[in-house]
Amino acid sequence: MQARNGLTPALALDHVILLIVRRLYFPRDVVAFLSVLPSLDAPLAALLWLLTSSLPFKKRWPMPALEKLGPQHMSLAFAALPVIPSIQIRSLGAFQRALGGRYDNLGAFAAAWPHAIASITQDVDRSNLVVFRSLFQHCSQLGDVSIDADLFANVLPSLPSSVRHVSIYHDTAADEDTGVVWRLATPLQAWLSTGRKKKSVTIRCALALDDAAAVANVLATASSLSALDMQSSELVDALVASERSLPHLTRFTISHPSVNMAIQLLARLDLATLTRLDVQTMVDDLGELLPLLSTMPRLQELRLSYGRLCKTSLALANATPRLRELTLNGVLVASDDALEELLQWTCGLQQLRSVACDGMRFDGTDLSILQSALNHWINASGVTDVCLSDCKLGREGVNMVAAVLEASPRSSALERLDLRSNGIDLGSVRTLTSAAAHLVDTRIILGMLTETYDAITSVAELACGTHIVHQQGRGYILYSPQT
Repeated sequence: MQARNGLTPALALDHVILLIVRRLYFPRDVVAFLSVLPSLDAPLAALLWLLTSSLPFKKRWPMPALEKLGPQHMSLAFAALPVIPSIQIRSLGAFQRALGGRYDNLGAFAAAWPHAIASITQDVDRSNLVVFRSLFQHCSQLGDVSIDADLFANVLPSLPSSVRHVSIYHDTAADEDTGVVWRLATPLQAWLSTGRKKKSVTIRCALALDDAAAVANVLATASSLSALDMQSSELVDALVASERSLPHLTRFTISHPSVNMAIQLLARLDLATLTRLDVQTMVDDLGELLPLLSTMPRLQELRLSYGRLCKTSLALANATPRLRELTLNGVLVASDDALEELLQWTCGLQQLRSVACDGMRFDGTDLSILQSALNHWINASGVTDVCLSDCKLGREGVNMVAAVLEASPRSSALERLDLRSNGIDLGSVRTLTSAAAHLVDTRIILGMLTETYDAITSVAELACGTHIVHQQGRGYILYSPQT
């Protein structure tokens, strides 16, 4: 890395070691690698200490958010910057405070570390436009940015060439006049036509009808566009009406009340090359989409939201052999048979690593079906992340989950289990703590609880090596013993 006024410490490190560290995705692999080296330079020593002492840093590796670290870790974080692959900024104000006077402002930090910032999750709006412009001048690795539609045409020319994803939104609450005055087609076409790398676009704002038709034409003709996320009903309607094909897309998200509209647009894609599909509907039957999954051999991520699932497809059994992430968000499964067929399909996915059943309902027979699938995910498929948040499991459901954990071997691959909003009480915390005491490097997100902090944290003391952490405003997390 090149600093503004000279060489950064990274160039003094052994380049082979640096390359290996930056290629390791899991924190435990980085710790294992650094622990066997005969000696460590200051940045590597700081990195090892952070990965073994700071949960916020470890949780977000390889792109940590430094403003999420406690003040006791900030000096280590800046010492480790030469060997951290990249960082994300979630809040400009919080990051400015985290700098603690080390740099005059965010622009000065970006100038000193042009390769560091890869993501800024805060939206660009009128209140922070000046700060963002100072960052854009220097951030050579920034990959994504979210811009208010009112500012899109104005901001676009100043974006770094490294940006590959733009998200266009509009905060209607800040409007004095609710009319749509922006036009996106011309600036969007200009951005998509520059550079050689593939790009992605998210549109989550209303569009004027004439502009929606023009944007639809831009998206259909832009060979550089590989991913499209449409949360604009005007744009969906315009694309369907255009009858244009979209064979260059490999990642596709559509939010629309009608599943039929999604199916019409999917027919315009080259489904054999699709790697991500996200369909958000309201009450339509998502089962109408399932037969198409057998034509998506490269699909790695599937997300279905807010519809009903009345029946599954016989072709589902051999569909999506490469699927790694499955999310069912608020999906209403109409029968036990449909649920069993759906979960049996997931048990046949050998590469599955993440399953989320967020906001679904399991009771009675459903719990036994879920128990069988959960056991297979964790102990046979090697799933590392399971989300059962807001499923209203209650005491019976939580006891079922605990039974699966207790029967799991110490070598279980499970790293994260989300049980928020499931009516967890102190007895359930005690049961889960006992069940997870033999696991290693597993965290169970409990969420908000009504019991006192002392009562909850004292439960973990009953099981050797486990501990419970309270995150302000986010509830409790149970950690199994660490390696």
